[in-house]
Amino acid sequence: MNADALIERARRRHGGEEGRAWLAADVTIHVEHLGGMIPKRKGLGATHPKPGVVTVWPFEARMTFHDYPEQGAGLVYDRGTIVRGDERLENYRRRFDGWAKKRKWSPEDAAYFFGYAVTDYLALPFALAGLPIHGSGTRPYRGQRVHYVDALHPGGGDTHNSGRQSYYFDESGLLVRHDYRADVLGRLFTGAHDSGEYDESHPAPIARSRIVRARLGRTMLPIKVLEARFRVIEGRS
Repeated sequence: MNADALIERARRRHGGEEGRAWLAADVTIHVEHLGGMIPKRKGLGATHPKPGVVTVWPFEARMTFHDYPEQGAGLVYDRGTIVRGDERLENYRRRFDGWAKKRKWSPEDAAYFFGYAVTDYLALPFALAGLPIHGSGTRPYRGQRVHYVDALHPGGGDTHNSGRQSYYFDESGLLVRHDYRADVLGRLFTGAHDSGEYDESHPAPIARSRIVRARLGRTMLPIKVLEARFRVIEGRS
């Protein structure tokens, strides 16, 4: 199967135009659990709390953190800008330059990272349209055959700017794995993002379980660096 056919099958499996339209309206999610080596290292529970309820507009790259970092407050991620009350913190990615990658996160730092990451994840596989495709193929993964495409992401954006990213789909076209480098953490932070336990009660399936493990090349290592559980609590505003 060539890359174009694989991406089209994935689009259909993820709801096609109906699924894309449902996602475009907004999705409200409860982050039931967040843990793993990276959040703990970055100060989860100490310098920033776990996000609770968030509303996501994937194709607008916008996400609202409700009652965050405390009850009655709120932060907004908006295409690389963090909005805190009446204040707009523009070009927020610059705050991760150089040695700043090693610091513990503030609530605003966490909102930037999770804001761009979650909007990216929920836009898949629709966001693959228009990206340069570097290659595609088939390989075994977790006892099944999966098909993958390697896409090239231009640098300098508000995303995982790792150049080539790999997307793995099962035989039905469901996204089961996404490989990237989280460059706001540093050059060594390459991960394999495993998506599972899909909630298919909505026009677009949403992975409830998300586990990121360290990666060497295409090999997923047993080191779990981040884990999260989502629950869709509202499909539209």
